[in-house]
Amino acid sequence: MSQPEFRHTAFVYSSDPEYVEAAVDFLRAGLEAGHGALVSAPRDRQALVRAALGPISEEVDFLNLTGAGDRPARTLAAQYAALYERLRRFPAMRLLIGIEPGPPQNGWADWLGYETALGRALAAMPVWALCGYDARRAPVPLLETVLHGHLELIGGARPSGPHTDPAKILGKLTPPPRPQPELRTVAEGEDPEALRGQLAAALAAEGVGGSRALEIVLAADEAIDNALRYAGPPVEVRLGRVGDRVVCEVVDQGRGFDDPLIGFDPPGDPAGRAPGLWVVRQLVRNLEALPTASGFIVRLWF
Repeated sequence: MSQPEFRHTAFVYSSDPEYVEAAVDFLRAGLEAGHGALVSAPRDRQALVRAALGPISEEVDFLNLTGAGDRPARTLAAQYAALYERLRRFPAMRLLIGIEPGPPQNGWADWLGYETALGRALAAMPVWALCGYDARRAPVPLLETVLHGHLELIGGARPSGPHTDPAKILGKLTPPPRPQPELRTVAEGEDPEALRGQLAAALAAEGVGGSRALEIVLAADEAIDNALRYAGPPVEVRLGRVGDRVVCEVVDQGRGFDDPLIGFDPPGDPAGRAPGLWVVRQLVRNLEALPTASGFIVRLWF
């Protein structure tokens, strides 16, 4: 028997019974084939599935997404780790995913990036991922776009036109990052330890401390290391507040990268994409990358 391959399917539902029917059929079929089953969805969706499965829900793992559910990169990291561990015990896995896109202004591109990165991160795993979208909640333009990015669809929704590479859609959906004049230079040079120390001092002066400051320093340190490794010194670090968010920029003089999914790839990625930015994605609210006349900028939003 051939090894199962990665499959990525979308389904759209417009009622809870419709969701439950598709979810339970999907999970039951996997269990009957001797495969593992993992549910990664909001709590209300998990509760519906548990109740519908009854006693066999004990055979299904339900992923706790506390602290990750609104951050696509953290969600993907949690799913990847859970699947990696369970594939030691099962020949293949069924992954039921519940998607909760954010507001149009800042959530669409992140979740579309997640959908695209899911296929890239799990491509070598024997996993069938079924992504459920609630037509009552998901914005119609996002729904249409995501469905274009799935080779397999179930349910009544069918977008017009051919399948489209989601990475190309992502580039069109994501507006070019704007300059942020509120940011100021707080460190510059080639010594990562010195850059990290100056950033920590600047955060303290801004009144940012505790775990938040630690996350910012850790994320910036990974971005600094990435800049020094691939572009070389010097590196400039900028910091400031934009609205209620703390923003940090790491600027180098290299060519940068044009991959909108950089940092979604798990450690050990066979394509050799920058592993440090995987860590960065787990720590930030958003990551932007842009070439400018003054250098290549990696902008980190917290």
